[in-house]
Amino acid sequence: MDSSRPVQGLDGLLDAMRQLPAEIVSKNGGPARVALARGARRVRDEVRANAPERSGFLKKQIVTLRSPRPQAYGGSELYSVGVRGGARAKYANTKRNRRKGRVGKTYEKPSNAFYWRFQEFGVPSRNIQPLAFFRRAIRKLADPVIDQFAADLRKALDRIARKLRRA
Repeated sequence: MDSSRPVQGLDGLLDAMRQLPAEIVSKNGGPARVALARGARRVRDEVRANAPERSGFLKKQIVTLRSPRPQAYGGSELYSVGVRGGARAKYANTKRNRRKGRVGKTYEKPSNAFYWRFQEFGVPSRNIQPLAFFRRAIRKLADPVIDQFAADLRKALDRIARKLRRA
């Protein structure tokens, strides 16, 4: 579920970032890292608040992740909010698994909240209605998070500019 949105009005901030020395802007993600992380945590918390309660396991599996390779997606910093799991484990090459013909096949780990998809999108054949807890949170917070990101980035750039003027 890719939810991207064009952002307008950040031209002044981008120009200010370009004028700063590269070693300051790119250091540990620079000022954008903190602002993006704060916005991602806000979305994560809203998704958790909307998620169905039951055992609480699904809420614990909703996480914020920082991408180790944001350049692959055309950015310098990338955060995403998602549900942990989805990766399937392979059966090991053991005597028992060879006997049962399972070697090389995959299985769902019991520690995954794989069922989040069923709750989010629904299953018409099983008469399960979609709860849309994830999409509802993103729709609700898209604009406020972008505004918060711009304000945080502006504040961080002002702080860096003051520090550079003193030096």
